[in-house]
Amino acid sequence: MSPRLFAARGGYVLGIPADSLTNILDEAQRYLAWLGALRELGTVRPWAAVVAADLAERIRWRALGAGRGAGRLLWMCGRMATPELATRLVPRLWRAARDRGRGRPRLDGRRPAS
Repeated sequence: MSPRLFAARGGYVLGIPADSLTNILDEAQRYLAWLGALRELGTVRPWAAVVAADLAERIRWRALGAGRGAGRLLWMCGRMATPELATRLVPRLWRAARDRGRGRPRLDGRRPAS
C-alpha cells in the first residue's frame, strides 16, 4: 500500500473512504503510543510496548506521505526531537532535510557531500 494514500485526503484506501480512516489512524496512534509508554511502568510485556511504540511512530510517518527509503531519515528526526514535541517537530525536520536534498542519510561514517 502506498504511503501517499494515507497522506492525501479524499478518495479511497482499499475501497474505504479515506476520510473515515482519519479518526481511526489518529486514535490508533495515541493508543499505541500510550501502550508504548507503559513500558516504563512495567505494566505490560516489554515486547508489546516496543511493538506498540513502533507502530505509533510508523503511523505518524505514514501521515507525512514519506516514500520508501525515508525511514532512516524519519528515525533520525525522531531522535533529534524531544518526545513531547515529536508530533510537531519530526514533520518539520523531515521536510527541512528533504528540501535540502537529504533524503537518505548514510550511516557508513563518511561525511555527506555539501
